[in-house]
Amino acid sequence: MDISIKIAGIHFANPVILASGPMSSSGNTITKAIEMGFGGIVTKSSTILPSPGNPRPHLVIRQGYVINADGIHNNGYKAMGKDIKETKQNGVITPIIASIAGTSETEFITMAQEFERCGADGIELNFVCPNRGKLVGQTQEETIGRYWVEAVGRCPTIIKGVKKAVKVPVWAKFPFETVYKDPDIVREMEENGIDAVVVTTSMPRAMALNLDTGKPILGNPRGAGAVGGIIMKPLGINCVAELSRIVKIPVIASGGVFSGLDIAEYVMAGAQAIGGLTAFLEKATVKNMINELTDFMSQHKYNSLQEFRGITHRYLPALA
Repeated sequence: MDISIKIAGIHFANPVILASGPMSSSGNTITKAIEMGFGGIVTKSSTILPSPGNPRPHLVIRQGYVINADGIHNNGYKAMGKDIKETKQNGVITPIIASIAGTSETEFITMAQEFERCGADGIELNFVCPNRGKLVGQTQEETIGRYWVEAVGRCPTIIKGVKKAVKVPVWAKFPFETVYKDPDIVREMEENGIDAVVVTTSMPRAMALNLDTGKPILGNPRGAGAVGGIIMKPLGINCVAELSRIVKIPVIASGGVFSGLDIAEYVMAGAQAIGGLTAFLEKATVKNMINELTDFMSQHKYNSLQEFRGITHRYLPALA
């Protein structure tokens, strides 16, 4: 039974990819994630300069969901590049995709080139983070990640610049709202050479409270963050079913994956692979997910993921 996949020429032993976040924020955490059996690792997003992110705590982890207000807390791209290089020098063959969050074309290109030199197998452009900050050339604060996909015409320069600067595949990661707000934004990513798209299913402005005081638990000024978890899966399934018919390039889904059956459902909707994080913060295992997936495939006499990828499309009306 074949559960391996290939995305833009990169071979993944299985379709479970660790999404960008705290479990891939350093060389040590990346090594631990590889030992867990992920098919691939996406590093925590890096910025040009080290950033403390939002005030702590950054995360609220509850059963079935996580609220995140990290604010791109990271040690800077140079530190992450060093971690990737050392990991690869230790003989790791699991693909490592370096996630980058830039405030200008130059920053994206600089980080992408550094990560390629350090051995990253691919680059993920962070067009999803809602953290606010000053972008180069802008007079007011914008969302550092989402700014690039909030209107047609913003992301092509970044994509073309990075694609010209590196030889490794380049992915674009963006929020699911983009698919519904203006599909032309996604189409222009494909037209400008992006190799794969990663759609995340999380919702901003979620809050959790300290029951002793009533104070928001998260440390950022709003006391709120983006929530992801089980409830996001139905939104993600619908989004992937539409997105995978809008573009021909691989779609990687992220949102609410807690079991092998969740993976199967996303594949049926058209996903090439899935990115997971919340379930693994709650101690889910890749091994169990893979066992559930292969049991499902055996029961339905599927020998590969390709045999049932996108079968949902036949039941849906044509997109306008």
